[in-house]
Amino acid sequence: MQMDDSGVGEPTNDSAQLGAVAAAAPPPSEIAPVAAAASSGGRSRITSWNINGLRSLKHLYADRYPTMSEFLDSFASDIICFQEVKLPRSRLDSELAVVPGYDAFFATCKTKHGEKGYSGVATYTRSGVATPIHAEEGVAGSDIGGSEAVLREFSAKEIQLFDVEGRVVVTDHELFVLFNVYFPNAPTNERQVYKMRFHHAIYVRACELVRQGRNVVIAGDFNICHRPIDHCDPENHVRDNKIDAFGDTEGRKWMDLLLGPRESDPSDPSATQPLFIDSFRHFFPARRGAFTCWNNLINGRASNFGTRIDLVVVSARLAPWLAAADIDPLREGSDHCPAWVELSHVNPDTGQRLADVVRGCGEPPRLCAKYWEEFTGRQASLKKWLTSGSSTSAGAPSAGSDDGDSVAGGLSQSQSSVSSSSQQISTSTASAQLKRQRSKDVGTPQKPSAAGKKLKTNPPSGAQQKTLASFFAPKTPAAAAVTPTPPKRATEETVAWTVTLTAEQSDSDAAVEEQFAMAEASRESAKAAWKSLMAPPSVPHCYHNEPAKEYQVNKSGPNHGRRFYLCARPVGPSDGRPVDADPDAALAAADDAAKPAVSVTLAANRSKLTEFRCNFFKFKKAATGAGKAAAAGRGN
Repeated sequence: MQMDDSGVGEPTNDSAQLGAVAAAAPPPSEIAPVAAAASSGGRSRITSWNINGLRSLKHLYADRYPTMSEFLDSFASDIICFQEVKLPRSRLDSELAVVPGYDAFFATCKTKHGEKGYSGVATYTRSGVATPIHAEEGVAGSDIGGSEAVLREFSAKEIQLFDVEGRVVVTDHELFVLFNVYFPNAPTNERQVYKMRFHHAIYVRACELVRQGRNVVIAGDFNICHRPIDHCDPENHVRDNKIDAFGDTEGRKWMDLLLGPRESDPSDPSATQPLFIDSFRHFFPARRGAFTCWNNLINGRASNFGTRIDLVVVSARLAPWLAAADIDPLREGSDHCPAWVELSHVNPDTGQRLADVVRGCGEPPRLCAKYWEEFTGRQASLKKWLTSGSSTSAGAPSAGSDDGDSVAGGLSQSQSSVSSSSQQISTSTASAQLKRQRSKDVGTPQKPSAAGKKLKTNPPSGAQQKTLASFFAPKTPAAAAVTPTPPKRATEETVAWTVTLTAEQSDSDAAVEEQFAMAEASRESAKAAWKSLMAPPSVPHCYHNEPAKEYQVNKSGPNHGRRFYLCARPVGPSDGRPVDADPDAALAAADDAAKPAVSVTLAANRSKLTEFRCNFFKFKKAATGAGKAAAAGRGN
């Protein structure tokens, strides 16, 4: 889906390596330091990542990190914020929700889309180090503050619409209030209204907290590409979206409001400073190609053809604590990459130590997932009812029992009674059979059997019953065929007759062999013809003279379901590095190269070739040979 603010599309689980970097961007080694290195010098790291599904990501890293604790440790962070968890509460298990060494706080989607896997955020804090003193789910909680401003501008129904999608977790860490937010996108006009109202609600509460003297950190997927430097191809983006300028969208104007200058001193209107700071641009104001999201449909990650829409924004008063900020584009598993910020262990302006202002309380707030009923044992689960009776009902007294026997014991007694009854029935049956046998011995007349008067007699000893295969065996002739023999006395007529018969038989054998050979050749020819007719069409080559990649039209319309070919190279900027192609090979690769008009088109396209995807396009033929003739006959 193309969006007006972010310019990104469908998510990916591809693990493509970063390749050529577009628009004079630095190589990946310069973009991202190793995120797995442990925070040193008492720094505290906050990591934010749109993971596009928590369970699938955990499975992707299962071989490298067998447990969830090890997976979280790999971020070397005290606080880890995930967006797009895509798990409703009913599908969260203790492995993901109750992690040793961490406290987890979830906001899950509660709509019908949530059961299928939609939205959701999770904040993991290191126990005893960054455990929050308060935690809330939604845009307007009651424990941390700032919600009164939201309640003044938004109705309760509108706030409920924000919170039901599970997009916000707010945690209070004394030094700062952390918002873990998955901002909505806007594929339709209706969602655009929802998106901007949601953005405004977060802005109102964050500003109110700052006004109350609190520091604020907003980490998450903003779904807005703020400036041209954060976009891989801003010129084409402006043209494709038919806007006058790159910043001429509602989302980017909201970002201008969030990160723009504010009047810092009422007595001096000229003294202005930003209310919030983009931590990454605080350290790298001019870095290009630092993207955090790529489009899977065009293989954009391979050429670093993406956007930067994942940010960690901090209030201006928190800026002295900032020690570092960056992104980690080499971490795979999602169509996004992590963004992180580190706080220094000492405030250089005041000399305050981070350990003194972010102490981390002993027990987490009640929102923590480890307090959920399904993980504390207070809520009966279906699994308990399906286990064996001895394990689930041990110690429960049975009805009518005075000695406290368990239900399992009562069940065993019932089983013993059933066994005794069965034994009695077997004894009675044996006695009845014995009586009948005795009556036979004394000559008691027997009643004819119900089967009738005919009784089946056993075959005599030595006789064997015929098998089914014996009916299909060839019958043995009564007498062997007698081959005519020449008379005992060989005469001239007999010899001549024998020679003539032998010659005719030889000619007949040769004719039969020739007919067999002709039939075999005809069969092989027909087989080859059908194989050629039913063979799939050959894969065409693009203008780079490389095999094209096959796609399918999913958009509704007259071409829905049709398959087509595009250049297999990743998409990149239009001003990519030019490459040369062999003109003869490129012409020979096209089906209609002999046509003058096509040749001119090929020549023009070859002259514009770059290292990225060319504009080759061709529909896959639906029918060939006899199929076309049959379709034409039906049309007549």
